Amino acid sequence: MNLTDSHDPHDPNDIEAIRRFALTFFRSRNCEVQEQGDHLLVHASSEVVRLLEEPWSYLWQALSHGEAPPRTHRFRTRRDTQETDEESELLAPGGRAFERLLDAALGQGKVTRGYALVSSQQVNEQIMALRRRATRRQPKRYLVDWKVVQKPFLIVTWLVTFICGSSKAQDRRNAIDLENGEILEDATALLQLPVVETSLESSTIPAALPLQEAVERLMGEVRQDSQPDPQWLAAGKARYEAALQRMERYFLELGVTADDPEYVRRCEELRWREAPRVEIAPDTAALLYVPYLQVRFLQTSMCEEIIEDRYPLF
Repeated sequence: MNLTDSHDPHDPNDIEAIRRFALTFFRSRNCEVQEQGDHLLVHASSEVVRLLEEPWSYLWQALSHGEAPPRTHRFRTRRDTQETDEESELLAPGGRAFERLLDAALGQGKVTRGYALVSSQQVNEQIMALRRRATRRQPKRYLVDWKVVQKPFLIVTWLVTFICGSSKAQDRRNAIDLENGEILEDATALLQLPVVETSLESSTIPAALPLQEAVERLMGEVRQDSQPDPQWLAAGKARYEAALQRMERYFLELGVTADDPEYVRRCEELRWREAPRVEIAPDTAALLYVPYLQVRFLQTSMCEEIIEDRYPLF
């Protein structure tokens, strides 16, 4: 789910995603949270009070009490209630509290969001090229109108670590179109685009693919492409099993049973250190909105029809 640009206030999937995000955020910052249906009762820590309160209010409390005292905030995740903002504050894109939570989360993690720029010259050149191609087609097409839209892509850099006594790490990067789910194995062209952090005037295409599913698909693609060399795997497994047998003999000579806590701990340490495996973890991620030219053609044949299409501007 794109928490900021494709939010539908009545979509239960969007509402649930916002609720999970808020729960994770508050609990990671030592807040006690009580779930009450569509409401969250948050006993905010001083850190979160400082984040949510207006600067003048926080400053007054800090001067009066030495630091901002913990406070209780009540939030709701649905718009279709009769409550006022005095009773509970709505958590939704565009809302004061939600945007502050999102900014704080983005500011502390390796996740960025940006909007790729496109020049008017690029747009004009693409329009001229489309017009030339359209008139040469049979049946002919005529460009009726056009506009620039922003299409969402998720780009993830993965850290792939091969572990077997020692470790060797590699970076892998891929991207996925959040509108249609198409995976791009090479995201170089997207990463070379000039980017700004603020939204542009052009329309934004809603993300149809939930972020969790998008990440899982990208990880599956990386896992499939990161299969270890069979010889490396076999040699590492043989070394691990030999080391395990030596340790078993050592503890057997001491009269230690297999359920002894020290023996179990040492086995786990050995497995973690020596057992061959591949670990894949996200390192950085970017939610990038990429410019496309959305056009409408009038096609003339036995009967006229309007045809819509999109063309990348990168």
